[in-house]
Amino acid sequence: VSLLVRNLPYDATVEEIRTAFEEYGEVRDVYIPKDYHTKRPKGFAFVEFPDPREAELAEDKLDKTRLCGVEVSVQVAKQKRKDPSFFQQGRGG
Repeated sequence: VSLLVRNLPYDATVEEIRTAFEEYGEVRDVYIPKDYHTKRPKGFAFVEFPDPREAELAEDKLDKTRLCGVEVSVQVAKQKRKDPSFFQQGRGG
């Protein structure tokens, strides 16, 4: 189960995010998407848990709390994370 973490500062690190979420269970992956052209973080991240119960607990405990110095929004991601190659494909037109 992937959680979407919004409102992250641009200087947030994978390690900071992982540390916060590991308090609630095993974290399989943390991914901070970056803009394809500028290579800057987009201000959100995906945190993947193998156990749905641990993901739910993390969502409940961390939503609307301070992480990396700001209040973040945490919710179950509605879509699967896109592979970086998805963003490199031409769109035509």
